[in-house]
Amino acid sequence: MGLQNAVLNEFYEIYNQPSYREIANITGIQFTRVFRLYNGNAMKVQEYEVFKKKIESKNGKSLENWESLIHDSLTILSRDFLQELESILKRKIRVAQLQNKLKGGEVCVAS
Repeated sequence: MGLQNAVLNEFYEIYNQPSYREIANITGIQFTRVFRLYNGNAMKVQEYEVFKKKIESKNGKSLENWESLIHDSLTILSRDFLQELESILKRKIRVAQLQNKLKGGEVCVAS
């Protein structure tokens, strides 16, 4: 249940520690089911996906947001700045990959 706990904890933090009722309203999952999930019942794949999508949309990580941002960047920003940005992103990804190898766990994003 490591993935379940991780997604529930991440959701709880990102949404500023909502009540079970608020979680039910945000996710569309029944209140009693939300209570059971947070108290150890196994999560269904569909429920996991709901929580992940809500986390991604709150974080601005949804694919549509990134595609739009990339398109706007390519059309508006200068070529020099885009090359600099690309270099920064590559470095951040490499650092996160190295940290991941050292920790043997999930990808960490270096700040």
